[in-house]
Amino acid sequence: MNWQNRERVIHEKVFDTLSRPLSRAATTTTTDEE
Repeated sequence: MNWQNRERVIHEKVFDTLSRPLSRAATTTTTDEE
């Protein structure tokens, strides 16, 4: 189950990277979806 944890970290890192420049879009999408 090490690969699963690694994949989760990668996804979080990618999301963080995308959330930085697209913080406005990410916030809008999250608010719209929820």
